[in-house]
Amino acid sequence: MGPHQPAAVAYLITFHTYATWLPGDPRGTVTHLHNAFGEPKRGPSDELLDSALARLRNPPVVLALEERVVVVSALQEVCRHRGWKLLAAHVRTNHVHVVVSASAMPGRMMGDLKAWATRRLVEAGHRPRGTRVWVRQGSTRHLWHRDAVDAACFYVEHEQGEILAGTVISAP
Repeated sequence: MGPHQPAAVAYLITFHTYATWLPGDPRGTVTHLHNAFGEPKRGPSDELLDSALARLRNPPVVLALEERVVVVSALQEVCRHRGWKLLAAHVRTNHVHVVVSASAMPGRMMGDLKAWATRRLVEAGHRPRGTRVWVRQGSTRHLWHRDAVDAACFYVEHEQGEILAGTVISAP
């Protein structure tokens, strides 16, 4: 953020686990050149998917319930440590949604959230050191108004499927 750029009220940060949504996936993917919100997705491609699978550094990461609980705890820990306000979070088997309010750059927040979660997964013995747990990129949506924050929190808490104990943090 530059000196004249207003700060968002909060951010909706989303990132996937490694290799669970690859280029060519039937759900569609965004390209690196056209990764703006609302842009059309690239359609399914067996050739592209096979190519992506051949280049994997480790198997796809699907988080078990115990791992999801560790990640939730790590999200809370990093937010406390950095002085960020964690408004909502939901850790799924293949992706994480976080609504956080802070003056930090959203890209830095996403990087810290991933790094702390990975460290705690390794320390707990769930993943070997050196495992790539998260995709390199992710989404950092600016939430400019309180209504947008409330809508994002509702989406994160209630529109992600089954809620399992220890995998969701509800808005205060």
